[in-house]
Amino acid sequence: MTEKERMLAGERYKDSDPELVAERRGCQSLVDRFNATTSTQEAERRAILGELFGGLGEGSWVMPRFQCDYGYLITIGDDAVIGAGAVVTRDVPAKVFAAGNPCRVIKEL
Repeated sequence: MTEKERMLAGERYKDSDPELVAERRGCQSLVDRFNATTSTQEAERRAILGELFGGLGEGSWVMPRFQCDYGYLITIGDDAVIGAGAVVTRDVPAKVFAAGNPCRVIKEL
């Protein structure tokens, strides 16, 4: 079993594995590009998030300063709102407000 497979299975893994290091660096490059955008670059932001996430629903909004390790593991549903400082470790369903560490659904919208 690879270290990535262990990680995805929720098992202990070595984050120094070359495959995981390369994926984190690629993710960080996208995050750096996203965080360097201005408030008028909404299309650019959405395009970067489309590359980064497993899915980003319509009406969902992410603002800089954003941090992420891998990105592809998370899907954010349509019209979801994520509270500032939330640590998202699982998919977020549509039409909810979610926040906290770890992030959890607070209420349906």
